[in-house]
Amino acid sequence: MWWRSLDGLGIDASWDLLSGDPAEAIVAAARQMGSPLLVVGTHSRSETGHPALGRVSFAVVRKALCPVLVVPSTPGCGGLGGR
Repeated sequence: MWWRSLDGLGIDASWDLLSGDPAEAIVAAARQMGSPLLVVGTHSRSETGHPALGRVSFAVVRKALCPVLVVPSTPGCGGLGGR
């Protein structure tokens, strides 16, 4: 899986399958794990076509106790991006 390649870079990363309100579940899991950083994706676009925060990523940024890195999807990049 793609996250295993992060181990070789010295990055401790994990993923989980959660249920409920996405933003609430992400923030609660991050608090429980003591995450120093959250990385979330967004595929929303503004009216001008530029990347914008979606509902979930916006809520995570507002509610998280740690820094949040929001990564826009890139068409054709493979993996989880490029919807």
